[in-house]
Amino acid sequence: MGYRGKPINLAHKKTV
Repeated sequence: MGYRGKPINLAHKKTV
């Protein structure tokens, strides 16, 4: 995946 500096990346990390 390539999500740098995006809210989607933060949300995904919190979900994991």
